[in-house]
Amino acid sequence: MVRCSLMPACRALAVACCFPAMAAGLDSGKIAVAQIVPNIKIDGDLSEWPTSAVRWPVAHHVDGPPVPAEDFHARFGVAYDPDASLLFVAVQVRDEHHRVDEPGRDLSDQDGCLIYLNSKHDPRGSGVIGYVASGEGSGVTKTRSSWDPEVATKLVTPPFEHAVEHHGSQTTYEFSFDVPAERLRSGRTLGLEVTVIDLDQGSEATWWSWGPMHGASLRAGRCGDVFLADSQTRFGVVEGRRQWSEATLHAPDGPRRLRIQSLEDPECWFFTRLKDDGSFRVEVPVGPYEIACPPRIWQDDDRPTVVLAGAPSVRCEALPDKTTQAPTLTLEAEPLPDRFPEPGFLFDYGPEDTPRLEAFVEEYQRYYRVPGLCIALIQDAQLVYHGTFGVQNLYTQEPVDDTTIFEAASITKIVFAFAVHRMVERGELNLDQPLHELLPFPEIAHDERFERITARHILTHQSGFPNWRWQNPHGKMDIAFEPGTDFRYSGEGMEYLGRVISKIAGKSIEQILHEETLDPLGLSNVYFRASPALSRVVSHGHSIDRSFNADPPTEVGVAHSMHTNAKSLADFMIALMGREGLDFDTYDAMLTKVVDTPPSTNEHAPDWTRGYGLGFAVADSPHGLVYGHGGANGDFHCLFEAYDDYDAGFLVFTNGEHGRSFCFALRRFLVMGRGEGASSPR
Repeated sequence: MVRCSLMPACRALAVACCFPAMAAGLDSGKIAVAQIVPNIKIDGDLSEWPTSAVRWPVAHHVDGPPVPAEDFHARFGVAYDPDASLLFVAVQVRDEHHRVDEPGRDLSDQDGCLIYLNSKHDPRGSGVIGYVASGEGSGVTKTRSSWDPEVATKLVTPPFEHAVEHHGSQTTYEFSFDVPAERLRSGRTLGLEVTVIDLDQGSEATWWSWGPMHGASLRAGRCGDVFLADSQTRFGVVEGRRQWSEATLHAPDGPRRLRIQSLEDPECWFFTRLKDDGSFRVEVPVGPYEIACPPRIWQDDDRPTVVLAGAPSVRCEALPDKTTQAPTLTLEAEPLPDRFPEPGFLFDYGPEDTPRLEAFVEEYQRYYRVPGLCIALIQDAQLVYHGTFGVQNLYTQEPVDDTTIFEAASITKIVFAFAVHRMVERGELNLDQPLHELLPFPEIAHDERFERITARHILTHQSGFPNWRWQNPHGKMDIAFEPGTDFRYSGEGMEYLGRVISKIAGKSIEQILHEETLDPLGLSNVYFRASPALSRVVSHGHSIDRSFNADPPTEVGVAHSMHTNAKSLADFMIALMGREGLDFDTYDAMLTKVVDTPPSTNEHAPDWTRGYGLGFAVADSPHGLVYGHGGANGDFHCLFEAYDDYDAGFLVFTNGEHGRSFCFALRRFLVMGRGEGASSPR
């Protein structure tokens, strides 16, 4: 049901006063309480809601231009009817510039309201469904919970009703959602987020949410928690603090939230946010609780990795109308494992080395909380080992196997560079011709230095372009220096070069990648964009203990979009070792260092001189020339590294946000060993 009408002034005043002020402390951990309210009619008239119902502010400015406080104010209430299996949400908005139902505007381009609901509320991070309402329009947002089969397969809109009623600056959104009866019982919790879209005089909307981030369909952890109360429910306050076990131990961040779970009902649990000093205060239903810190790793460029040991927890009991002081939650740092041999054994790997390789993988995989990975080892230009470990979806526990496909991220760049050099050899592209002569780039044409950028500058990351324009404070393209005089890693440059060669060839970039790299070298199980075939085998990415969506890009990106695995891409490494597909002189130019790059600060990185050749990352190591590329798309990390003097190398693909450290630890295990760098073959 949808209704949109004008409210009389008297009703507007009544609605504005329907909810009393927010109860003290209830929103400190983004926790709301739903009372049983039967027979609510979804019509935008909140007179059926009890005057004692608590309201919560929708006050986090999470996206878009700032809006003066006097222009916008929003709050919401939540109730439920267990007999009818219905959850109700009412959202009230005061907006001085209300814009809705304007001709030519869709639901994402006018004022509206989004409700994200996670009725399963599985502590492992179950899927979220987003519901949107705006005037006469409604629907379900794009399903972004593919890690949860229950949500991913429910493409039919789950039943819900909504009404929108507005008058002047006052707007009311009222919703009802069908929720399975077993999930709508008193004493348990649901996941909920409320977001209001405010489009004022400009063309860009401002987004306000109950919690600090919008887009809860991406991650269940972005939802707040709603406790389903009944007339017998009483509340108490729990206070506490977390601290590190050693005063000198400093992580770049401490944990920002803790999980509080009932010891009587495991389906009753909350997250509470911590203050800067590590303390918390939260109002919860009475009863015994366990307070725990979720798994976490802290990293930055200047400090070693800090891994939280175990799953520390304390217990306490919330008493009615009282404040309980919980025991201090003390965190320990887990020491870094030490399974590094002396020396490494990549260059003469044999079957007898497999047990200690796999023991290393399992221990460091656990330490860095990498859910799944695959590894291939090359020796004498032949595949001598391939292994898969862990799971491709932490939520479903589906294992990684030989068919599992990972994001290759920036390793895509060297597959693309190979195709570029094929065109160069045929005379279709001159590495030193200014690219603007072949294809204009209007977004950067205002900077005359753009006219001097060549394919050589792009391949060596000397164009001056940013990695991605959105990473600039102004969000626009720029050039940081005279092309060819410095180093600035740039995905934008690669994408521009991809558009150039696509125009030259008169073909799609995907067709070029197949015709120039995959087909000549006989590579298979390599994908560059979303497809039904890829969706059947692609891994999910992860953030420690949470699965993300398996959501490959719909467009080819030559800087980042390749999907494959270690066994399949091993054929590419073997082809490079055999100098296939290109002239020897081209290989020499491609793998000769042109520009130096800053050293890595990772705790496992060797002290090697690193840089870029024409598309490939290269390094001068005690073992001779090293070439390849790494990849990092946030929740996927990978490393492709070949040792030219030995026709040996390794490939590793991971599906966790801290996979980069695992990749570097594997390099140290295989090549460097316990020493600082050189280790001669046995």
